[in-house]
Amino acid sequence: MHSFRPRVRSAVTCPATLETVGHFGAPTAGHVEDVSDRVNAAQKLCRKMNCKCRTKFPHSVADAMERADVTDIATVMSREIGKPNANEDITNIPPVFRY
Repeated sequence: MHSFRPRVRSAVTCPATLETVGHFGAPTAGHVEDVSDRVNAAQKLCRKMNCKCRTKFPHSVADAMERADVTDIATVMSREIGKPNANEDITNIPPVFRY
């Protein structure tokens, strides 16, 4: 697995206070190209699998998201969107991968 080490960091700003509440990294063109190449290779392999096999992948993404500690991202999201608790928003994401 490749690690993502951004050279450019952009600020996440709270709309209510205009305070910087976090940062996110912007990928380089080389990183985007690398990810695109790996995605295209994975799609070719996926086409060869039957539907039952293919459904395991998005379910494993959902499982990993449900097991993950989302405290940090929820805190930044709460500050960014001005909600007291973004945990509920994050818990709505894994079911999308199971649909």
